Amino acid sequence: MIKVPLIDGYVGAGSTGIIENINISEYLYVDNHSIKKAHKNKEIKALEVIGDSMIPYVDCCDIVLFAPLGHGTHLIDSKYIIQTCNGIMVKNLSFKTNGNIIISSCNPEYPPEEINSKESQEVLDILGIVVGRILKS
Repeated sequence: MIKVPLIDGYVGAGSTGIIENINISEYLYVDNHSIKKAHKNKEIKALEVIGDSMIPYVDCCDIVLFAPLGHGTHLIDSKYIIQTCNGIMVKNLSFKTNGNIIISSCNPEYPPEEINSKESQEVLDILGIVVGRILKS
């Protein structure tokens, strides 16, 4: 078991996520087997999900576990915690060879978005990689 801080706030999944501050609202005790093997020895944090764009992976009120990214981290196609002008979200990211990034949801009702990294004015901050989840049911 590891002790994981639950950050005070929400990560959006089709809704706008917000973190009021970086305070810890409580700690969760998580079985090591719930975390992807490559991230077991890293700092893990947790955020509650609001919205339905990542169904069936996570639903509203579920919790995502994530590892903050360090400088020089090699990015792979995966689920990430990101921040844009629309707030903090949990999304699938795919990295194309031309440098573009595709932001997508698991729920097919939400269309994917492609960001041209060279021409886009949109700011995309990748805060962490999702390494596990805690489902409410």
